[in-house]
Amino acid sequence: MSEFSIDAQTDYQIISADITNSDRSPDFRVDIVKLIASFQIFEHIDNPYLTAEVVFADTNNVVQAIDFQGGEKLTLSIAQSEEANEGSFITKEFLIDRIEKIIKIDEAADSVMIHCMEYHTFKSSLQNISRSYTGSAGSIINRIMNEYLEREVAVIGDQLINDLKVIIPNLNPIEACNWLKTRALSQTGMPYYLYSVLGTDNLIMRDLGSILEDPVINTKVPFIYAPSVNTNSVNNIKYYN
Repeated sequence: MSEFSIDAQTDYQIISADITNSDRSPDFRVDIVKLIASFQIFEHIDNPYLTAEVVFADTNNVVQAIDFQGGEKLTLSIAQSEEANEGSFITKEFLIDRIEKIIKIDEAADSVMIHCMEYHTFKSSLQNISRSYTGSAGSIINRIMNEYLEREVAVIGDQLINDLKVIIPNLNPIEACNWLKTRALSQTGMPYYLYSVLGTDNLIMRDLGSILEDPVINTKVPFIYAPSVNTNSVNNIKYYN
C-alpha cells in the first residue's frame, strides 16, 4: 500500500453542470460546464449538507435567461481526473441560494459567483414535523431523513440510549434531526455529529470517539495555524498550513 502524502493533490473534473429553474419551466436547462472557472465544495461536521461556491463566465446572458427567483437547482457531476474515462462520477444536487457577486470582465462577459447548498435543504424548508417517535436517536434521524428528504443516514458507533420517546416540536426535517443529534451519546459519553460528505449519497452520523480513533493522516506533516511559516529552519520539517 502506498503511503498517503498530505502534499499530494487530487485533480477533479466537472463532467456536467446543469442549471434548472425548478418547476417553473420543467424543460428549461442550461449546461454551464464550459463556462466554469473555479468551484469549491465545503464539508462541515456540524451541517447535514454541503455548501459550494461556483464561479463562471457569463458570456451568453445566462443570469438574465434563468431569471433567478429562488429554488433554482445546480446539478454537478464530478469525477477524479484519473477516473473520468471509467464513468465513475459523483453527482450532487445543489440549491442556488444567492448570487454572491457579478463582476464585469469586458463588454460581452461577466464573472458570476453563486453560492449553493445541497438541494435537500430546500426540500426540508418546505416541510414541517410535529409527531412522536420512539427508538434511538440514530434510528429516528434515519426515519425522518428517509421519509421526508429521501436520504439515507449511515449511523456509526454504538449509542448509549436506544429507547428515546420524543415529540418533534414543530420543526422542519433538518432542524428536527439536529435537535435529536444533541440527545445522542456513545457508550463512552461522546457526542454525535451529523454531516454530509462529497464521496457518498448517504449522510453520516458518527460519534466523536470513533472519529478520534481514525488513523492520523498527517503525522509527518503537523498542522500549524501560521500561513507565514512553511518550514522549520532547525530540522526542515514541512508544516501543513
